[in-house]
Amino acid sequence: MAKQFTFLTIFISCPGDMDEDKSSAARAVSEANKILRSSGSPIQFDIWEWKEDALPGVGIDPQNVIDQQIPEHDVYLGLMWKKFGQPTSIYGSGTEHEFRTSLEKHRSLQTPKHILFLFKTSIDSLTQLDANEWAQITNFRNGLGDLGVLHQSYEKTDNLERLLRLHLSKIARSWSENSSASGPVGSLAVSDKPANPTSEEEGGNDDTPLDVDSGYFDYLDRFHSSIERAGELITSMHLPLNQMTTSIQSGTAQLEEAISLYGKGKVPTSIPYKISNSIGDEILTFAGLGIPLTEEADAHFNNAFDCLESAIEITKNDSNINNKSDILDLSSQLDSFMIIITNSNDNVKEMGLKITQSSHYSSKMKKGSKALSQFVTKYSRMCLSMRLRVDNLKAFLNKEFNLEPN
Repeated sequence: MAKQFTFLTIFISCPGDMDEDKSSAARAVSEANKILRSSGSPIQFDIWEWKEDALPGVGIDPQNVIDQQIPEHDVYLGLMWKKFGQPTSIYGSGTEHEFRTSLEKHRSLQTPKHILFLFKTSIDSLTQLDANEWAQITNFRNGLGDLGVLHQSYEKTDNLERLLRLHLSKIARSWSENSSASGPVGSLAVSDKPANPTSEEEGGNDDTPLDVDSGYFDYLDRFHSSIERAGELITSMHLPLNQMTTSIQSGTAQLEEAISLYGKGKVPTSIPYKISNSIGDEILTFAGLGIPLTEEADAHFNNAFDCLESAIEITKNDSNINNKSDILDLSSQLDSFMIIITNSNDNVKEMGLKITQSSHYSSKMKKGSKALSQFVTKYSRMCLSMRLRVDNLKAFLNKEFNLEPN
């Protein structure tokens, strides 16, 4: 059966000093698409931005030429750093013009559905700034709240990739939950199987329950599909988890330094407060991704164990399929997954402890700490459950088949 994908268009709108950040956004979209495909999501993202996609032409002004080519988009992504941009006939810059146009359409037509505006904050030296442009940026940013727009900040280009990928996972989940059974307009059918699958290819659906009539090879087929799916889900968390760990380590170091300077009266309260809120936002965003993926992975792991144990039970009564070495090979696959998630679990616990120690600095940090604690608990329980089931399985193999497990 053809797999239905819904492609959501992201319109990137920004001044001319954001080329590196646009590349970072493109990498985030590419990685998000890989994670979504591996997790079975029907959502994929593509990007439109005028430097890459607009054709030269003639209009009232250059912005008008761009406006005529901007496609209907599902996500507006505004980025801004040290430049406000060139003015148009109506607004202070092309970016402001594109933002206000998208916001107006969002309010009247609910498209784009999502408005994201992110400000880059790293400035090596105040001499890098143009005073007039910086005043325009400050006024624009301060005015977003009056428009009902919640913006977000990130420090460096590398932070944008992680932040955007996590935002996209939330957007994809909301679209998946709200889409109709028939599929939204604009969905594209992409077949990843032969046009006329055989009965074997149609089998192995991980959502189809096995019953009392299921046989040895049914259970083995389900074991392979379930353990593969669980591995994909765990793997899809590795990159955002590792990047968040690195970011949190950097953020907590900055927070400790800022608090030390605050204690000496060298910085205002807004500096450590801003850093602590940024850390809290990052944790909350990751937890929103990691908790449901952990729950799904745990369900697939348990399904894999149940099927493997059922297959082993059948081999006890049928010498024709009593392939002990094959069963041991299968159980060794579970050991390899245990190594992966146990290492990740150690990193998560260490990070969770560090965040808990700093959670009293702001309400956002407290919320992030609670969310991370919930994730750590679910992840640790999954690891413990796997460890117990692997140990019990190997003890069973040694007893029933008189074989030493690998």
